Amino acid sequence: MAGRSLVGRVLDAVAPCVDALVLVVHPGVEGLFEAELRRLGWGTSVTMVFQADATGSADAVALGLGAVAGEEPCVVVWADQVGVSQRTVGRVAEQLREGAPGVVLPLVEVENPYVWFEVVGNTVVVRRQRDGDVPPVRGKSDVGTFGLLAGAGRECIAEEMAGRPPAGRERDFVYVVPRLAQVHGLRVVEVDDPAEALGVNSPADLEAAGRALATPAR
Repeated sequence: MAGRSLVGRVLDAVAPCVDALVLVVHPGVEGLFEAELRRLGWGTSVTMVFQADATGSADAVALGLGAVAGEEPCVVVWADQVGVSQRTVGRVAEQLREGAPGVVLPLVEVENPYVWFEVVGNTVVVRRQRDGDVPPVRGKSDVGTFGLLAGAGRECIAEEMAGRPPAGRERDFVYVVPRLAQVHGLRVVEVDDPAEALGVNSPADLEAAGRALATPAR
């Protein structure tokens, strides 16, 4: 896309905002990530951990947080979240540096959201079309970016996913967000550009993202 790989766009947004990088990758594709890191001239710590089976994003985040010590503040960004901006990732990182409690959740209003969040105080309800929920005309979507403390994240993922057998709902990290918010607190970051909610999971998504993202990563 625009002469760069999809993951390269995401790394462009993340690189200036963090001190170290943990990549959760499928075995055999680490060369792609290594090439993009070389292109960026990444000069700080990089750790790769491997998710052999696609058991869900909650398991992927747990693997990544397992490579982080103690209560280190972490910014989680999906590798296919090509619309997310450096500004948003930086705002999440800044909230964590200032001691934001629990989970930092960037939200943007979009039309016909696939996943949307209903927030009242520290109470978060996750709705999802795949689960049979009927989307609103406009709703608050995440941008595939979350801030949290490593220890709290590991704990809440283990607790929330313990009640979700693999045959049940997908082991998706968005289902952990309500527990993180309820137990540890919530800070919402308002995002004003709907293009930041763009992720690429299909050829149609790629085509839509190419039209919307005619400029370099912001």
